Amino acid sequence: APAEFLPYSASFARFLPAYLDWLAERESEGQRFERGEVDRRVRPWAGIEPALEDLALLGRIDRVDESPEGQLLVDYKTGSVKGLKDKVANPLEDTQLAVYAVLMGHSGSHAPLRAQYLALDDSKGITPIEHEDVATTAAVMLDGLRGDLMAIHAGDPLPALGEGVACAYCEMRGLCRRDDWEGAAP
Repeated sequence: APAEFLPYSASFARFLPAYLDWLAERESEGQRFERGEVDRRVRPWAGIEPALEDLALLGRIDRVDESPEGQLLVDYKTGSVKGLKDKVANPLEDTQLAVYAVLMGHSGSHAPLRAQYLALDDSKGITPIEHEDVATTAAVMLDGLRGDLMAIHAGDPLPALGEGVACAYCEMRGLCRRDDWEGAAP
């Protein structure tokens, strides 16, 4: 809706020329927009794991392109380029693009799959940040998720993760008792 877009209109006008240049370059390389705002729902364990058969993963992918190299999943981002590069530097921690790959991996297509964040910074231009080998990351994530869900199904308690910078400002420290863990920093 136009009213929802209003706060972004000034920055959009500034980065639009860079975005159009990026788009023209991609199209000259054979990359083509296939569809946008793609809602997907898959049941990854249907027919494989009876206890998880009815569980579904849901997501909305910003953009799906076709290229000579296969499908490319694009997620638009307005945050820090450094933060996005840090995210894909440790691919097993980048769950967003991995979930998108799972969602598209169940699409019936056998084309190679790539995924990237597209950083839209009106002062620095357009920066694509590729998640290398997203299909492998997706498979590892899906296997780990399956293990966690099966443990929950068996009645096992979930361990607190206590990872990353979130612990530094989390208001729920009393729930996970992070400060009481052996070797944990206060």
